[in-house]
Amino acid sequence: MLSSLATSPIDPRGGPARSASPGERMGQQIAIKLAPATLAALKGLGYALYIMRLFDKTNAQGKALVWLTTTRLEEATSIDFDAVYQAYVSTTQMVGNAVVTVSSSAPVDLGMTATVGSNMQIAVTRGGNPDGVTIVNGVSTPYTTGLMARAIGGDFAPIFAEPLYGLAADIAAPLDQFLLTFSTQGVAPGALIEHAVSQSLLVDLSGVLQRAVVFDINNGWSAGGAAWAKPVPAGADLTPVLVHERPLKRA
Repeated sequence: MLSSLATSPIDPRGGPARSASPGERMGQQIAIKLAPATLAALKGLGYALYIMRLFDKTNAQGKALVWLTTTRLEEATSIDFDAVYQAYVSTTQMVGNAVVTVSSSAPVDLGMTATVGSNMQIAVTRGGNPDGVTIVNGVSTPYTTGLMARAIGGDFAPIFAEPLYGLAADIAAPLDQFLLTFSTQGVAPGALIEHAVSQSLLVDLSGVLQRAVVFDINNGWSAGGAAWAKPVPAGADLTPVLVHERPLKRA
């Protein structure tokens, strides 16, 4: 959900109102404060808020995509999302300014295996890698694949894309870390962006339910110097920022 800020308490230092208990899965929120002058400038210039998400994967060719975008900005704006995912398959080729068009998808969770069969149908079974989602190509046709997530009340959209070669398998896992940026580029969810289009902020929500940040039209993003927020300069290569390649061993 992309909305005006909920009334739940937020630590004035930018921290969470409370942490999630071990094993607990609840909705998370990023709260963004915009001063009136900043809000007026963003709307007057046609800016949109773009959100991308970090992920772990075993495929060295994985690329992060624009996950969420909105022009519904308020002085107190929030992004609410939950830990619900889908595996998808696509015939989109990840070149240039590609925007992924999803051909087929299926609900998944960590520890599950999604197998792509004939006609791009996806069969989901338990017993995969406990730390990620295993995506298997059961046919010899190569595809583009990845995971999708959603804002609460919104549609699922791809987090990332990677090639899935014939009869091959990859393992991937979404991370609770998000890149926030404002831009006038007008790109859609599912778009491939390889460099930061403006000064951005990397926000880590690992193990917590809320983070609060501030954006100023002249001074950019801030979070009171908190360690969980890291600025990303305009023009930065986003692949090392958003894509974590590591050997997620098979179960």
